[in-house]
Amino acid sequence: MVTIRKWLLILLMVTMILTTNSYAEVDGVKVITTFQYLADDVKNLLCEGDEVHSLVPPGVDPHDYMLTPKDVELLKHADLIISTAHTHFEARISELVSEGEVRAKLIEIPKIPGINLRYIANTNIINYHAITYDLNNYLTFMHTISGELTILRPECKSIYLEKLKNISNDVEKLKNITTHINLVAVGSTPLIQYATEGLGIKVVKYLVVDHEVPPTPNDISQVEKLLSTKSVDLVVITGEGSAADDVLRDLALKYSIPVLNVPSPISPGDTLTKIEGVIMQLSNIAKGSHMVEDYHQYISIISLIVMVIILTIILRGISRWR
Repeated sequence: MVTIRKWLLILLMVTMILTTNSYAEVDGVKVITTFQYLADDVKNLLCEGDEVHSLVPPGVDPHDYMLTPKDVELLKHADLIISTAHTHFEARISELVSEGEVRAKLIEIPKIPGINLRYIANTNIINYHAITYDLNNYLTFMHTISGELTILRPECKSIYLEKLKNISNDVEKLKNITTHINLVAVGSTPLIQYATEGLGIKVVKYLVVDHEVPPTPNDISQVEKLLSTKSVDLVVITGEGSAADDVLRDLALKYSIPVLNVPSPISPGDTLTKIEGVIMQLSNIAKGSHMVEDYHQYISIISLIVMVIILTIILRGISRWR
């Protein structure tokens, strides 16, 4: 009887160990991103059981955001942290990692090898806003995160690679669509730079360099001159609804310049979906331009015919008068 109980106890212990190991195997990677759009991008790579959370709540200005005690706890339990390394709270995250209070691997996007940082037009200022809105930078970023996830959870390597392959294919399709884009634009703020220049749109002037500062009369005058002389093909604004966006939209309407709207980088939604939307807008703008061009050609032809008819009538009248 004792022997049976002994074996039952052993069997129970073995079952508990196996069950514990089974749960351990499905314990996924915990990823923390500083912004929601980065979390939405990372979701497209994850294996079952992995988790991703963002820190800055929607609608909050990231430049004013401070880490909360809850944020610090999330960071302490994370395996991987992804940051744009641009705001004060992100600098604090870097300090926590350096001090050893947070043990997770920290990925700072501007420091990823292969990331192309751009200078704001007519300045010597590097733009750190929405770096991954450039499709090449986006793909470099996703390759890096896929590699880090594989290191942290090698049993999901094939899944990470398969999802990365699908993403790479989607990026190539978008790049093929935009190969022949060669446009010149004015932008409201540098928030739109990586999205537009990555698609082949050259931004020659920003209404404001700092998106938190309203435009001055001199800023408006310089941009209005470019629009009034038709020196640009379109204007580009963000979905932020800033003072610069509003002013540039009104100027574009005044001078009949097409408007391209780039979603704010801090708005929810993954990058590829946002860029697809931008490309669709570009396609509609191009169609509209062709329609306007055809209309003008049509009007020119009609005007020429009318002039010929009038001239013929006049010449006939003169001939009869003689």
